[in-house]
Amino acid sequence: MKASVAIGCGALYVACAARFGPNSGDSFVQAPTEEPVLAAPDASFLFLTDASSDVSDAAVSTSNPFHAGERWSGFYVCPQGSTNLVLVIDAVQGSSIQAKFEFEWGPGTVTGSFVLSGMWQPSTLRATFTPGSWILRPGPNWFPVGMKGTVDPQRRVYEGFITSAGCGAFSVVN
Repeated sequence: MKASVAIGCGALYVACAARFGPNSGDSFVQAPTEEPVLAAPDASFLFLTDASSDVSDAAVSTSNPFHAGERWSGFYVCPQGSTNLVLVIDAVQGSSIQAKFEFEWGPGTVTGSFVLSGMWQPSTLRATFTPGSWILRPGPNWFPVGMKGTVDPQRRVYEGFITSAGCGAFSVVN
């Protein structure tokens, strides 16, 4: 079966533009939204068409994509700028996830970590994490943040937005 795929970008305009922009060779139709939105009716979309590849009719698994011991690495954006992120999965029980948010900003200059509690929503392929207590707080001007996003179980990518004011997108891969 030939594929034409629409991926909701919403708040991930910068990440989508970087990954699928005009220089990538993919079709790119995108207009940024003003607020971070994932799969909302008015969210903008990125359309990719690959007439040369076949897509399996197999259903995508909706089982929890997070597993204890995994490290999902990438970045997030907040007022300090783009910051390295490792989402460490400590425990998974059904849809509940316990994790750590480990970050490094200004290559090795500032490091910190805090606890996260998460919930996997299999019907929407979304995961939401709320911040908990600090493990290592780098200073009084740093605050724990939450995450809301969608998992692509085939690519093993979790992307979305940081839920604190002034923050933007995140993307991590396992």
